Amino acid sequence: MFPYHPIFSLLQQEGYLIRSCLYTGFAALATANIDDQHKGNFYVAFFQLSIGLERLMKLTLILDFMASNDLKLPDNKWLKAFSHNLADLLENIRTIEKRVSKHNLIDKVLKPYSLEKEILHFFDEFAQKTRYANLDTLTGRQNIVDPLARWNRIAHKIFEKYIPVRVKQRIDLEAMEYDLFMNPFTVVIASDLERNPISFEEGFQLSRMFQVVAPLAIWRIMKIVYPIYKTMDEVSELARGVNVSLHPEEMIVPVMYEFFIDFVSNDKNAVLNWKNILETGLRLKILILVVESQASMHMQRRSKLPN
Repeated sequence: MFPYHPIFSLLQQEGYLIRSCLYTGFAALATANIDDQHKGNFYVAFFQLSIGLERLMKLTLILDFMASNDLKLPDNKWLKAFSHNLADLLENIRTIEKRVSKHNLIDKVLKPYSLEKEILHFFDEFAQKTRYANLDTLTGRQNIVDPLARWNRIAHKIFEKYIPVRVKQRIDLEAMEYDLFMNPFTVVIASDLERNPISFEEGFQLSRMFQVVAPLAIWRIMKIVYPIYKTMDEVSELARGVNVSLHPEEMIVPVMYEFFIDFVSNDKNAVLNWKNILETGLRLKILILVVESQASMHMQRRSKLPN
């Protein structure tokens, strides 16, 4: 067994934190919608994904620094200089990727006018400014961009460009049928993500739109996360190589990709079926709980055995 090392523990904890941010963010976006119970999930997704992206990139920068400096750590001033600017952070990660990898995956993310670049700009804006939009507007600040309104436009763009016509027609038909049935008995007091009043039919259409757009939005965000994850894995392995070379008796750098391997993917079909990913995660959690429970019971039985 390798001796305990505090750097290992801190990197491990950061891995757990980043994993939870990204996983929770994707799960929230998968269920976010305009109804009262699920509208808040948009904010959960925006916070968790912007934080997860920022910390994944900063972890990558730290691991790269360690790999290039005999496992020495940078100081806090060095880290703070990167701020919350996701666009600048990704430019730094792109520089590292070009140095350590044969693949230029980040170039595709930063391709001009790509949907991925627009989504990155959205999260960059949220990380630096618009996460305070509600409070800033309430306290008199002018010309504030509402992140819900901004995301609404991105969702509509995905819907118009990538959802098949037959699906759109089916949604319109279902909305019309439900409206004919429910309208005489229903009063709707609701709004869209841009705070515009909506009818029952419009509400149904928007609800179904967000349902069908969610997997495609998750896929586009995953196309941003995946190359960062791969670059992190590359520099992590370089740092582990330095670890083995200089300190073979100590485990200082964890195997970082293991924190993300079960849900970060470049397999479009797997990502689009996010429900399966959530169910797999639940099964893994249940399995871990069962194993931990069995181990605990085993230890209790052993403690009761006569010496």
